[in-house]
Amino acid sequence: MRGLPRASKLGKGAKEVSCKDIQTDSGHMLIVELLIDVGDAMGANVTNTMCEAVAPMIEELTGGKTLLRILSNYSTKRMVNASAVFDKDAVGGEKVVDDIILAFQFAENDPYRAVTHNKGVMNGVIAVANSTGQDSRAIEAAAHAYASAGGRYSSLTKWSKDKNGNLIGNFELPLSVGIVGGVIRHHPIAKICTKILGVSTAQELSCVIAVAGLAQNFAAMRALARRWLWLQEEIIAHDKELERLVTERAPELMASHGIATLTVAQMLILVGDDPT
Repeated sequence: MRGLPRASKLGKGAKEVSCKDIQTDSGHMLIVELLIDVGDAMGANVTNTMCEAVAPMIEELTGGKTLLRILSNYSTKRMVNASAVFDKDAVGGEKVVDDIILAFQFAENDPYRAVTHNKGVMNGVIAVANSTGQDSRAIEAAAHAYASAGGRYSSLTKWSKDKNGNLIGNFELPLSVGIVGGVIRHHPIAKICTKILGVSTAQELSCVIAVAGLAQNFAAMRALARRWLWLQEEIIAHDKELERLVTERAPELMASHGIATLTVAQMLILVGDDPT
C-alpha cells in the first residue's frame, strides 16, 4: 500500500467501482472492477495491490470468497488511436491505393488473412514496446482480443480513401504502457530508448507505438499492392527481350502468320535455329 497515498495526492488512484455478474459452468460469479488512474505507470503493481487491499471488504459485504485479485491486461479504458493521410501519388497512384484498400478488406473479412495482417501491424508495435521496456506479451494479448471485439477476428487497422483519392489509415488499440516504474526504472537501454523518443508521458509513448504499428502496416500493404505491378513490368520486359531474340534467330518463323513468339521460342529450344 506504500505507493497508494502518493497516487491519491497526485490525483490518481481509484476512480470508479463497478460490478457485473457472469454465468459459468460452476454457477454465477460476481466480478468487481476497479477503474484506476495509474498515471505514467503501466499500472500492474498498483492495480494488483489495490485489488488485494479491497478483497477482505468485498468478502465481508458479499459473504463470498474473493478468488482472483489481479489486473486485466485488456485495458479498454486506455485506448490509443493513430491516423494518417497518404498522398495518392506518393503511394504509387490510384490503382495502388485501391489495391491497398482491397487487401485491407480481405483481412477485414477473413480471419486467416487477418492473423497475418495483424502480425505485421504488431511487428511495429512490439519493436517500440521491447526497446522501451514494456510488457510486450500483455500488449499482444490485448491487441488480439480487441481484434475479436466484434465477434470475429478481424483487422486491427482500417484503410479507406478520401474524396481526392488519397489513402487514409487508422489504427486503434487498448495500450497500457509506462515511462516510470517497472523495467524502465532499472534497465539502461530502456531508459536510453525512451529518452531518444523524447516522450515525457505514457500517453505520448503510446502514440509513438501506435504510429509505428500503422507505419509498419502501410509499408507492408504498399509493397504487396505494388508487387504485381513490378511483376507485370518484368513480364513485359521479358516478353520484349524474348521477341527480339527469336526474331534475330528465326525471322521467317516470326513473320509467319499465326505463330506466337513463345511457340517459336519453344521450337528453337527443341530443334535449334538450324533444324537441318
